[in-house]
Formats: sequence, C-alpha cells, structure tokens
Amino acid sequence: MDAQHLEYCKFTHKCYRVDYYKMVYAPAIMPINGRDEWNPAIQIPSIPPNIGRSAGRPKKTRRREKDEGGIT
Repeated sequence: MDAQHLEYCKFTHKCYRVDYYKMVYAPAIMPINGRDEWNPAIQIPSIPPNIGRSAGRPKKTRRREKDEGGIT
C-alpha cells in the first residue's frame, strides 16, 4: 500500500490546536491571593437531600395470608 502524506490541519478543527487553546484561555484565568478576595455568594448554599437507609434489618414487603401462620 501507498502511504499518504496528508496534513492533519485539514481534518481537525482549529479549536483543537495549541495556539488557539492558549489564545482562548489567556485572558480568562486570573489568580486570586486568598479567600478574603472572594466575592460573597448571593444564593443560599444548596443542601444535599436527606436520603439514607434506615438502621436495622429491612421490613418484609410481602403480606402473609391468614392461614400461613406467624404474626397476623
């Protein structure tokens, strides 16, 4: 088989190139010296839902018939 000498630039979008990546993120990331420079949050912080397993053995979901015996 013949090896094709193709340029990768023809098959990739410009956003995947290193120079474009550096150009996009150059003005966006600015360092902050500490937490005292953070802006206070306006929103109420979200709390995770109270979902959990209860302690002990899980209850049976099957209801027994009257003639099976046991607790009725």
